[in-house]
Amino acid sequence: MVTSRQEKQIPGTSEYHHGGLREALLDAVEAQLPEKGPEGVSLRAAAKNAGVSSAAAFRHFKDKRAVMTAVAVRAHRGMAEHMETAATEARSAGLSVFAAKGQAYLDFALSEPAKFKTMFRTALLDEADVDLVEAEARMTRLLLNDAVEDEKHTEIPAKSLLAWGAVHGLAMLSIEGGLPSTATKDTRSAILEALDLLEQQD
Repeated sequence: MVTSRQEKQIPGTSEYHHGGLREALLDAVEAQLPEKGPEGVSLRAAAKNAGVSSAAAFRHFKDKRAVMTAVAVRAHRGMAEHMETAATEARSAGLSVFAAKGQAYLDFALSEPAKFKTMFRTALLDEADVDLVEAEARMTRLLLNDAVEDEKHTEIPAKSLLAWGAVHGLAMLSIEGGLPSTATKDTRSAILEALDLLEQQD
């Protein structure tokens, strides 16, 4: 008999307690991303890999849009944490927070390309989801509002928007293979140089 704190299992597979299956399903979906891409992942396959029935999986996520939205939320939060750590370390070392956040953004994108692409596959996501809206707002504050605080301006500097566009664009070009191999190797140094030039502009 399945208790209220257990998910229905496929015989011979692992047991999940309340809340554990949701995270396990997200892990299983993320594991599919590098090979299948955001469009190709399957919640049913994730359920099988997690060792539970499809019915159990669909109790947590009503459809693919719901699970991909949750994956995007985790990715946004992961990138935000990476950028916050980089910004804190830069402040402590007396280095440019502006450049540190840009570098952290690029590092996350290049180290987690499948998750990064999922973050911006809006056709696959529920853009009204409260958690996604909150996660995106956190990213926006990190990317833009900190620049306002650093420069004691009351408006978002144009250079912050340009920096975000430059870093995001180069990250996407690198991930999608839109840059020559020689350019891809120098992406990080190119970004740092571009951010340095932008930071010098008042």
